[in-house]
Amino acid sequence: MCIRKLVVACLLAAQGSCALTSRNGTASHSPAGNLITGEELDAQHAPNVWELLRVRFAHYTYVEDKYGRAIGIRSHRGGSSFVLNSSDTPQVVIDGARLIDFGTLQIMPTDDVDRIELLDGMSGTALHGTNAGAGVIYIHTRLAPDPGR
Repeated sequence: MCIRKLVVACLLAAQGSCALTSRNGTASHSPAGNLITGEELDAQHAPNVWELLRVRFAHYTYVEDKYGRAIGIRSHRGGSSFVLNSSDTPQVVIDGARLIDFGTLQIMPTDDVDRIELLDGMSGTALHGTNAGAGVIYIHTRLAPDPGR
């Protein structure tokens, strides 16, 4: 291992982050509690991404209509909190594109997913602005083009 990689690994370990490998071999530097790796995806045996998120990120409320179709995700806020329009909904980003229809998560099989990363509200706001105050859920699929090309 070269010195640069060793220094980066030590810095990430000191910050509480670790380099975890996804299904396609790419490394992700996310806090371990906020990352679903390829191995964990395989172990969960969830039929789709919606059900996987419900189990793994239970601190959100997953809203469905009376027919069981996904219509939204909401964060839990305290009783004294006030909520601006859609500020309690985390952004969901699939391969760089912001998701608008949450029903897509119910038809997306977990076999198509490489890894899922979650940013909290503070980190999401820093990267995506005030619309990400409830956090950001990044879904990286196995079908995504390699960004190095």
